[in-house]
Amino acid sequence: MGSPLYGALLERCAGDARQDGIVAGILGADAGNAVESALALRFMAAVHRVALSGDAPALAAHYPSCGGDGNADAAWQAFLDVLHARAEQLQASIKEPLQTNEVNRAAALLGGFLLVQAQTRLPLRLLEIGASAGLNLRWDHFRYLADRWSWGPTDSPVRLSGNFKHGLPFPDERAVVAARLGCDQAPIDPTTDDGRLRLLSFVWADQLKRIAQLEAACKVARRVPAHVERADAVPWLESMLNLPQESVATVVFHTIVMQYLTPTQRERLAALIEQAGTRATSDAPLAHLSLEPRSGANVVLKLWPGGKETGLAQATLHGLEIDWLFSPSVRIRPLEPADSITALTELLHRSYKPLADLGLNFTATYQDDATTLARIERGQCFVAERNQEIIGTFTVYRPAADHQSNWYRRGDVACLGQLAVDPAYQRLGIGSDLLRRAEEAARRIGAAELALDTAKPAKSLIRYYASRGYRVVEEAQWPGKTYVSVIFSKRLQRRRAHLTPQSDILSRFVKNGRLSTLPVSLDKRLVVLRWVAEQFDDSERFPERSVNATLARVHPDYALLRRALIDHGFMARADGLYWRIKGPPEE
Repeated sequence: MGSPLYGALLERCAGDARQDGIVAGILGADAGNAVESALALRFMAAVHRVALSGDAPALAAHYPSCGGDGNADAAWQAFLDVLHARAEQLQASIKEPLQTNEVNRAAALLGGFLLVQAQTRLPLRLLEIGASAGLNLRWDHFRYLADRWSWGPTDSPVRLSGNFKHGLPFPDERAVVAARLGCDQAPIDPTTDDGRLRLLSFVWADQLKRIAQLEAACKVARRVPAHVERADAVPWLESMLNLPQESVATVVFHTIVMQYLTPTQRERLAALIEQAGTRATSDAPLAHLSLEPRSGANVVLKLWPGGKETGLAQATLHGLEIDWLFSPSVRIRPLEPADSITALTELLHRSYKPLADLGLNFTATYQDDATTLARIERGQCFVAERNQEIIGTFTVYRPAADHQSNWYRRGDVACLGQLAVDPAYQRLGIGSDLLRRAEEAARRIGAAELALDTAKPAKSLIRYYASRGYRVVEEAQWPGKTYVSVIFSKRLQRRRAHLTPQSDILSRFVKNGRLSTLPVSLDKRLVVLRWVAEQFDDSERFPERSVNATLARVHPDYALLRRALIDHGFMARADGLYWRIKGPPEE
């Protein structure tokens, strides 16, 4: 059970109970459903509370949580003395429900919260069922640590280290919490001394790391307010979901709660959440996040509108050994001749259907293949590909010198057009990845600003672009359109490799004409790829066999290099031939 002290003491308690000793007298009728009601844990918690309160110094001398030695043999007599001296008090205490507000479970849920944030770009309204003391309602004030990865306030007293076994969730995503609300049949106030003592009593007395973690979480609770109401789950959640809430993403979450509810209660909860999901909108989305016993992925997220369910991770029920499973596995690459223009047109239609539903004659909602191709040919088109399926796209181009828009006529502006993500893959951060790649492409053609326009009534798109650092610079009435367009623009931060001299970068990664590894840092990677591209004469075209041979002299993984050169715009290909793109600008 992970507690040598409790294991030894419970064995002796079982022997005493079989002989109708003091243990049997205290447990009484409760012994009949000991397993289902976690009676052993409630019994040990009641005794632990006596030791923590300072009323049993002889027992405390052997409880590590009180500074004791952890010697179970020496503790047994003191344990029995407490049972005899405080039988009535203990009988009352074991009636209280088990309240193990396990802070580690926040680590299992972290990726789900951040995924909702990434997909909705809205503040989170947290609703926790079975919240106990509400400690995990403060999850965004904990610090999460893994190998070469961290998330959360650096000064947080709660430090969850080593929880992740494989994979890491969204380390760059920020969290904004608008409300922290929960319910429990017997909530504990962790900001009071009595509440803190009760919480600590439910932790096994020799598990000092968990105790220290709980103490730290109580410190966070004292400075971060959260409201946990004494209420049953079903009526409380019904009242919360019936309250209209716009401009926030409501997240209903729970950890190891369902087993304590009746089948009827579980069915009612599921129905309530599903019904609320049908009312969800892009301005008022709903998410259901849970860690519960189930086979396979046991950290599951369901998000509305749409009701898509995703298995995010597999973890122990205490929030340890987290195997983060979710990944959109998307590759962003330049458009290739073999790619279907019709598929891109249909992708644009699907992506912008909400604007058609608003009655807007937005071009992307009805354009034909010829229009799609004409727009692509104005500049450079990229696509997002998953499992050989194109699920996103954008085109970056220089606007015409005589453009109707004053802003677009500026010489330092590049335009972003036909940005789209398939609705089945929206709200997964893919759009943000496409935007970052578009900004990189705009820098590469020497632009200082990247601009785009959208329909003014498209409030969700306007909010999204603003959240990504784009500002409104102009409004325009395009010919034939039934709406006013808003032009956004973003000043591009120049990525300058000279922060580390290029010669130093090359000397670090290139030895005797051989590349040791492809750098992870974008700035360094571009310097190295530029050097690799210079192995090719920019006046010739090469068959793939020749390209592979040249790259193999530089690095054994020639396929990796070939793909990187194309993805980053140093080379292009068509009809089985490759060529170096002339004079890529310095970053």
